[in-house]
Amino acid sequence: MVAALLKLPNLLARWPLFVRIFVLMLAGVLLAQALNFLLLLAAPMPPRSQHMLAGVAASLRSGIAAPGFEVTTSGKPPPNAGPSDRLRANRQWLVSALGEDESFVRLELRGPGDPGGRGPGPRGFPDDPDGDRPPPPHGDRPPPPDKGFSGPPPGAEPGPGSGPRFGDMVHRDDAIIGDFSAALKLPSGEWRIVQPAGGGLRGWYLRMFYWLIAGLGVVVPLAWWLARWLAGPIAMFAQAAERLGRDPAAPAVPTSAGPPEVRAAATAFNQMQERLRRYVDDRTLLVAAIAHDLRTPLARLAFRLEEAPDAVREAAAGDIEEMREMIAATLSFVKDLSQPVARSTIDLQALILRQTQASRQMGEPVADGVMQPAWIEGDASGIARMLDNLIGNAVTYGSSALVSLTTEKDSAVIKVQDEGPGLPDTLLERVFEPFFRVEPSRNRHTGGAGLGLASARAVARAHGGDILLTNRPQGGLVARVTLPLKPM
Repeated sequence: MVAALLKLPNLLARWPLFVRIFVLMLAGVLLAQALNFLLLLAAPMPPRSQHMLAGVAASLRSGIAAPGFEVTTSGKPPPNAGPSDRLRANRQWLVSALGEDESFVRLELRGPGDPGGRGPGPRGFPDDPDGDRPPPPHGDRPPPPDKGFSGPPPGAEPGPGSGPRFGDMVHRDDAIIGDFSAALKLPSGEWRIVQPAGGGLRGWYLRMFYWLIAGLGVVVPLAWWLARWLAGPIAMFAQAAERLGRDPAAPAVPTSAGPPEVRAAATAFNQMQERLRRYVDDRTLLVAAIAHDLRTPLARLAFRLEEAPDAVREAAAGDIEEMREMIAATLSFVKDLSQPVARSTIDLQALILRQTQASRQMGEPVADGVMQPAWIEGDASGIARMLDNLIGNAVTYGSSALVSLTTEKDSAVIKVQDEGPGLPDTLLERVFEPFFRVEPSRNRHTGGAGLGLASARAVARAHGGDILLTNRPQGGLVARVTLPLKPM
């Protein structure tokens, strides 16, 4: 059965998902039933044993176990006889046989139909189902051992034809049926306990528990593996959706594996991703075309302004220069968004130190923080532009920049911190949108066209990473860049 279940992934590779679930559930039920059947065959419930109290009394008195019994000592006695008339009669017979005070003798009957260890009483015997049989005519006195019974010696189990019938034993005070525990208080204060050898039903219950644990040890790992196998396609879609949210150019979802429902969903997902990619590409090309075509009218306008009065020419020249910078920023953004990454090994620590040193040489307040060694695969010029944008934003809006480099698991983490006022939480993500600015004007003295952070995130995502902004508790903003490390 287990071997057949292990082959199910190959057998069901092309079956619909609902058929897989149905077959696996059916196989699990059949396996559980098969284990139960084998359990019943290997360890059937033992029959209710028949014992003569004469052997119990002899074992309690001498401390030597008669055949079929075992003797132990304990500081705690078993519970006493419950409300059952039959069990009280058995206990009274045992008290008389031992010649001890009633408080020194205990008798407990255990097993099915005997909750709490009180004994099933008359209701537990087959020929007294209603439990209303009156007490035996001899009352609490044990019958003489030589009257009405010619059974085996004390402690021996009755054999065929050598003792009373089962129905006779039910009505005898000197016979007990089932799993019991009898105890005698010793002068030392301890209790001598006699019970059937082999544990009776208690041993059977313990064996059933071990079988259950062994069955769980087989079924649970198999169920865990099958659950992971069934959930694999769903996890694949979750990962694909997360990649698409970060990068519209993420690889397509494989459509050659999995059940028909998964393959159909993967095909639809890939078509949606392709439409989104075409939409982004068309929008990017439109922006690039507009920005490129604006250069020629601006050049003609600048040429014609040469003949204008000085006051008009100077004012217009400033506007034209600002428009040229916006066009250059737009074309740079389009390049970062659409240009394929030229992969090479980059010493990220050395690259960051070069960029911060260049910023300090230009008089900008840029400091180096923790710098751990890190190597990545990517485009060095794109990473440099990304760092320039982040450092420039920190200096422009936060008065200074502190740059650090650490590693976390399989990622390099670059942090650029400033000491500015920070941003409202609602704008921490919006500032990455192209042409969005917290300060709405496009004045080059208060900021650019709103493409710096969008361009930086495009570079990071093209390298398999991302950029997030968070506010510092003590004030200021932190730009956190994660980039995958080069496998060693």
